[in-house]
Amino acid sequence: MSQWFDINKVLSYNAMLNFVVGYRGVGKTYGAKVWAVNHFFKTGMKFIYLRRFKEEVNGDDLKTFFTQIENDEKMKGHEFTVDGRQFYVDGQHCGQASYLTIQQSKKSVTYDDYDFIIFDEFIIEKGYQHYLPNEPAKLYNYMNTVFRHRDNCRCICLANAINWANPYFTFFKFTPMDGGYQLIQNGTILLNIYENEEYQDMVAESRFGQMIKGTAFEEMAFQNTFEDVSEDFIKPRPKNGILQFNIQWKDKTYGCWFNPIDFEFVISNKINNDVNTICYTTKDYKPNMMLITDKKLRVNNELKRAFANGYLFYEDMYIRSDMYDLFMLLGVR
Repeated sequence: MSQWFDINKVLSYNAMLNFVVGYRGVGKTYGAKVWAVNHFFKTGMKFIYLRRFKEEVNGDDLKTFFTQIENDEKMKGHEFTVDGRQFYVDGQHCGQASYLTIQQSKKSVTYDDYDFIIFDEFIIEKGYQHYLPNEPAKLYNYMNTVFRHRDNCRCICLANAINWANPYFTFFKFTPMDGGYQLIQNGTILLNIYENEEYQDMVAESRFGQMIKGTAFEEMAFQNTFEDVSEDFIKPRPKNGILQFNIQWKDKTYGCWFNPIDFEFVISNKINNDVNTICYTTKDYKPNMMLITDKKLRVNNELKRAFANGYLFYEDMYIRSDMYDLFMLLGVR
């Protein structure tokens, strides 16, 4: 086994949408680029290098797109050029860069000669950027625009291990795992938490590896440790629980259940429309809901008190992540 990422194992599962999370610097993007260019040599089919925002694919940033792979054994003897967002090899157009927010204006464009998308850094670090509203649906729309129901097309999404409860893993409800493969939706969607002991050993033996040894950065960057994967404040919905109200948040509805024996609250996916449903944004607001605009209302104070004093729990970590974002809106840090 090589110490570098091998994309062929991932693509051998023949999923249409592939998520790969792995160590920093292990060659995820490098391997995807080499595969895309080789695929063009063999079939003439082009690729799209996809990012989230227009600013990430401006001309200056893309000038060095092929620098990584020009000296690869498989690429020697070929000439690579970039013109704006267009990619060329040996004078032939082989692909382009694009961004998710452009998909609506490109729905009438034909992409019959494209069959591969590389979506880089689909998980982002908090504070660095932000996700698009309903981002997984936007990726679906983009894929549909390019692939047009062709079954032999594939999209590979690449990232480092940061947060498990990101919009994509939340949307697809992937089960947390330390490594390996997970297939869902009849094998059309794949998740790979990439593992490679040779690469880990190489990093550990380097001076940089010695410098970061034992730190949280080492765990995240080179051990695939997701910072939010834990059982903290996770509890099942109490069987004797009393539903207090529903919460509409981020296009999802949760139930707030009270356990009178242990005096605890549990936020659950289980709801009942016989109680009031509250929401906090006009985006979530629908008929027969209560739009909460005053942060000092009793319901907010009760939630914040339970949160601050450690008797508010969550059915799973996806709910916990969503609720933490809600508490930030309510002024809790």
